[in-house]
Amino acid sequence: MAAVLLPDTHEYDVETAGFGVRPQLELAGGSMVPGSAVVPSQAVMGRRRLMAAVFVGLFVWLLVTAATTAMSFAGGVPTVLGGDPITHVVQPGDTVWSIARQHYPTGDIRGVVSRIVDSSGAALIPGQLIVVNP
Repeated sequence: MAAVLLPDTHEYDVETAGFGVRPQLELAGGSMVPGSAVVPSQAVMGRRRLMAAVFVGLFVWLLVTAATTAMSFAGGVPTVLGGDPITHVVQPGDTVWSIARQHYPTGDIRGVVSRIVDSSGAALIPGQLIVVNP
C-alpha cells in the first residue's frame, strides 16, 4: 500500500499562518474500507506456496542430514540402511570384535559385539553365517 501526496492548489501564506493547511494524503489504490483486505492474485499465491514447499523441503533435508551425521559419529550407521540384515560368513582367524569393526569402522562397537554374541554364541566356526545387526 502506498500513499500519494496530492498537489495543493492554494498558496501558503508564510507571513500570517505559517505553512497553512497540511496537504491531504490519499492511498494510491483508492480509498479502502477499514478492516477490508486485499486478496492476492492466483500467481502470487502460487509463488507463496512454492516458497513454503521449498522451505519445508530444506528443513526436512537439514534434519535428515543432521540425524545421519550424528549417528555416524556415534557409530550407529550400518553399511546397509534398512532392508535385509547384514550377514557375515566367518573366516578362519575372525573374532567377534574384528567382525564388528569390519562392518562398523567408526564409533563404539561394544553393543554390536554383544548382539553378535547373543545371536550366534561365543564360539565362532569358520563357514558359519552370522547376522550383524546394529
